[in-house]
Amino acid sequence: MPGDNAENRPLAPRSAARQIDSINSDKELRYEALYAHLRQYILIRFCLDDEPCETDDLIELAELSLAKVLHIRREELCRLDLSSCTRSSYVVTRKNLLFLVLEKELGIEILPEENASITDIGDLAELILAKLKKKQLRAKGRMLH
Repeated sequence: MPGDNAENRPLAPRSAARQIDSINSDKELRYEALYAHLRQYILIRFCLDDEPCETDDLIELAELSLAKVLHIRREELCRLDLSSCTRSSYVVTRKNLLFLVLEKELGIEILPEENASITDIGDLAELILAKLKKKQLRAKGRMLH
């Protein structure tokens, strides 16, 4: 598929970085803005930003991303995991790697139990919003002392 690989997406890392910069620089930390930037960031990182994508479900997005990158249909993903047909190993790994990158870029920690409960971009945005607000409060507290 033309446009799917990294060589054809040279601006993707900068576009993703702009979304993170917008999140990190938002002093008011509003859910709507965070959600919009986070969704666009995920679509860019998952190579899904060049086509309509209606779902916010992180597992579905990871499946769509893997299928696109591997140039296969989404339904064929189960053939890749010989131990089961759940697609969980590849798909969940993709989701976990996304969370690791977000932790690093936003300076937050997503606990394993939080990770397990996050099913869609809205859940993730709510969690990140709470963590960034807490981080801002700690920073303000340090500035006062």
